[in-house]
Amino acid sequence: MRARIRWLVAGLMMLAAATTGAEEGATNAPAADAPVPAEKPAAEVAPALAVPPAAAVLDVPAAPAASRTNAWLRWLHDHVELELRLSCFGLTENTRREYDAAGTFKGGFLGSIDRLVEEQSYVPLPVLRVYPVRWLGLEAGLEQLQVETRTFYDDHTDGTFRLLGPSVLLVGRWPNASRFTPFAAGGVVIYWAEFEMEGAWHHGFNSYAAYDEWRADGAPPYPNAGYERNIVADDLAVAYLVQAGVQVRLTRHWWLEGGARYVWLDLDAHYWLSFYGVPFEDHGTYNFPLDYLAGYAGLVCAF
Repeated sequence: MRARIRWLVAGLMMLAAATTGAEEGATNAPAADAPVPAEKPAAEVAPALAVPPAAAVLDVPAAPAASRTNAWLRWLHDHVELELRLSCFGLTENTRREYDAAGTFKGGFLGSIDRLVEEQSYVPLPVLRVYPVRWLGLEAGLEQLQVETRTFYDDHTDGTFRLLGPSVLLVGRWPNASRFTPFAAGGVVIYWAEFEMEGAWHHGFNSYAAYDEWRADGAPPYPNAGYERNIVADDLAVAYLVQAGVQVRLTRHWWLEGGARYVWLDLDAHYWLSFYGVPFEDHGTYNFPLDYLAGYAGLVCAF
């Protein structure tokens, strides 16, 4: 009997729940003549469904290329220097005169050439330095040298030695917290050399007036019966040098540099006489000592 009563109560409760749900559905249903709301455009729904970019989720830097560029610039600043350098030099031996027992002049460096005169250049030359480590690096630069010959008797010139070539040095410096960075270096210079002969001397004229007259006539070939004097310098000359100096910081990227260098240099030159370009009297090879001491100043860019 009790079981039947329980089944009856359960059935009445299920019937009441069904009735209540039907009434709520009828109440919430829209009227037949009520307007149907329009669907929202997809553009308005999309932002809500948008997925944030992977860079934002993973916190990846926005511009890794810029970071690499900055690192490269920092490396250049710490390890690479570019300089424009202006030098002034003086030969350690610029006069040579030999006399016999009677006091008569016998000769100088070559024949009557008894003096070598420095010709200074006022064109700054480039220098590049690279430091693989902070205190040790390599320097590469361009070197030039011009020396004019002068004679004992009338002070005329037979010509000018002109030398140009690259230099390579090993540089050691002392980085420190001050504005001053001292350094020292040693290396070699490989010069291409030539002797630019003075026209009147080369073509055998005894006076500049006769030479100028010949030039005014159009410089016909083989004047003065084809007689010529010739001096030809060796094509290459190797010099050894040491230098020391200090850099003074002006700004983060700019420095002033001052220094001194000593250069050991010997240059050989061959002297002969010719007629119509054919040698007939060979006077051999002569050595010109061109050791010099130089001071220089430069403006350095540390990128």
